[in-house]
Amino acid sequence: MIFRNISALLIIFVFVFPFITNAQVAVIANKSINAKAVDNNSLSNLYTLQSNELGSQKVKLFFLTTENETNKIFLKSINKSMQDLKKIWLRAKLTGNGFAPDFVSSEAEMIEKVTSTPNSIGFVNQKEVSGDVKVLGKIQ
Repeated sequence: MIFRNISALLIIFVFVFPFITNAQVAVIANKSINAKAVDNNSLSNLYTLQSNELGSQKVKLFFLTTENETNKIFLKSINKSMQDLKKIWLRAKLTGNGFAPDFVSSEAEMIEKVTSTPNSIGFVNQKEVSGDVKVLGKIQ
């Protein structure tokens, strides 16, 4: 009897829990950004320093350094690991071919920086979005 209850709870946990906690990440921008949306390919190009423009605007990037669900979802969406990005950013710095994003340690700081920095982009948990920023897309 106890094993059946444990098995039932385990099944519920394994199959239902991931859907309950499936967070959405919002790609946010300062309201000065003209673009109305951004796709994963464009995000990847920006954060891997292959491009520094969205549309025809140069952008300032912010990156959430906290290893949380928001960060994991974002990295998965651009198909890069944190190690991949660190290598790319270091290579760009050493060769003079670009600059790593500015790092923020919390989602509240991300919103504050994006709100106060013209032409900037970042990402936060959808639940953290305020009316002070523009949402360019959602990642799940």
